[in-house]
Amino acid sequence: MKQSNGWQRYVVYALSAIALTVAVSACGNKDNGGGAVAVVPGVGVSCATCSATLSKLVASATSRSLDAYGQEQAELSLNFYGDTNTPSSGLGYRGQVAATGILRVRIAKPAPCNVPVGDYTVTTTSPGQWDGQAFANVQVQASGPAILRFDLRKGLIQGVTPAYTDWAGATFPFRMLTEAFVTPISTGGFCNAYGSPEYYFED
Repeated sequence: MKQSNGWQRYVVYALSAIALTVAVSACGNKDNGGGAVAVVPGVGVSCATCSATLSKLVASATSRSLDAYGQEQAELSLNFYGDTNTPSSGLGYRGQVAATGILRVRIAKPAPCNVPVGDYTVTTTSPGQWDGQAFANVQVQASGPAILRFDLRKGLIQGVTPAYTDWAGATFPFRMLTEAFVTPISTGGFCNAYGSPEYYFED
């Protein structure tokens, strides 16, 4: 597995996001920070532990994870939803956040991690916090060939031009920079070797 200093990565992400904020904001704001809102196909708001008011689309983002050989091993596309009772929106939103979307695993993780290839529907099991372009402590469940828990402990979104296109052909005005700690629920595996995230979504 690719090793990395997570804190150093986060600082780099933060500096990059700050540098891009003015450019993204200048494009105008239509919930997603400019341009048409990209919605993950077939996936709506779904969070069993969330308030019913956690349904305002804040941003949509996608990113791919590369393995140690530079091959695309997974892609994560998410919609982030904020509280409708909070007046701020888009990149100005600050408050609780949920995420739903699609995980596509293209290279299986062998034992002891045990993550099968396939498409997964992603729903929030525990909401996190959103602050401008940063999010933290979002816990999601990916359901498909297996059931996996993803802990997205910290992350950022960055505006991209042209927009990113995922494997399903959906377009996204943001890419996502986050580390995913994985717990296999149905396969009983063990991931995150040496305390490192199993996936770095940053491409």
